[in-house]
Amino acid sequence: MERATIHVDASALDGPVDRQAAIDYEEALSESFGLESARRDLADAVLRGVLLGIAIAGAGFGLFTLAVMHVLVFVQRSLEPTGVGAVQAWYPLLGVLIVVVVAVLRVRHWRRHDPTTRRYRLDRFARDNGWTYTPVIRSLVRPGMMFETGTTRSTFDVIRREHPRHVEIGDHEYHPSPFRKELVRRGYIGIRLDVALPHIVLDAVANDSRGEGSSLRFRVDPAQRLSLEGDFDRFFTLYCPSGYERDALYLFAPDIMQRFVDAAADFDVEIVDDWLMLSSRGKVATLDRERWRSLLELVAALEEKLVQWARWRDEQLLDGAAPTGSSKRRIAPLLSSDRARSGVAAPGRRLRHRRFRWAPLTAFLIVMAVFVGPYLVASALFGG
Repeated sequence: MERATIHVDASALDGPVDRQAAIDYEEALSESFGLESARRDLADAVLRGVLLGIAIAGAGFGLFTLAVMHVLVFVQRSLEPTGVGAVQAWYPLLGVLIVVVVAVLRVRHWRRHDPTTRRYRLDRFARDNGWTYTPVIRSLVRPGMMFETGTTRSTFDVIRREHPRHVEIGDHEYHPSPFRKELVRRGYIGIRLDVALPHIVLDAVANDSRGEGSSLRFRVDPAQRLSLEGDFDRFFTLYCPSGYERDALYLFAPDIMQRFVDAAADFDVEIVDDWLMLSSRGKVATLDRERWRSLLELVAALEEKLVQWARWRDEQLLDGAAPTGSSKRRIAPLLSSDRARSGVAAPGRRLRHRRFRWAPLTAFLIVMAVFVGPYLVASALFGG
């Protein structure tokens, strides 16, 4: 596939920055969005560096002393008292030196990833390319598995463009459940479609892990899996609602599917309502100019094919349409546009989640009641 030819001005991502302008910008953001002060972040970085340096110095001295003791025992020798005193005299100085070096390295690392400069750069980058930048959005309302999962959801570093169609790119963060403290952060791309489409998910094989398996945020009923033509199944697993298999094959024609394989093989893809949502395990809102160029080229490549999707219509919404699964059901896009209405019938709006199987649990409880129940009753009645 030929890469979409676009111009991306990425000079703001790694060019020189006016430090005072960045601080003024950060103060304005703090008032508008309630962000933490960058000075507090710097103090935290220094404190973490000092503590890390102390830990490294302590561990280093302990290992050094242990090694010296083993050497002395092995060669059956001992240092002169003055020699031991000289070594001990250097300990405090070496400790201070290690702490200072680690703290300086920590601060330098913080400066490279300074949130003040980082947000300022992203804002300039967005403006230079005709987009807008928002540092944080609390509880962003969007359809789809990623935005409807977990608690305390927040979206960070969102850049948006409204024309010729709404597109947004950012990082989404949430707690998987109220009982887990860990945060899940995923990058996403959201593209607004011209019409609502059936709920279709492409589970990317490339971002699945051996330990966790699929990176999807919910379990899809495997009965809704649809095999695609060619070798596309090696890259994506497609799920569509029952009765919408032909619609899915229309929407993901070979040329469109090839575009996803070439440009978005590491993204999970979800069509939900009138949104096309792509999500990945890693962050997308970085200061890497090549990463941004790749993302914007991906958006441009997908937009070239979305006009074809705008012609889709759901035949089930037509007057007198055959019910889902009927042999008389024809592919809706072939119908004249004046007979078709925009929208998706209820069966196609959401995929079925994998349901919990009660039969194994019921059988286990019955077995426990038959074999363990009498023993518990006897123990309660006769005390043993």
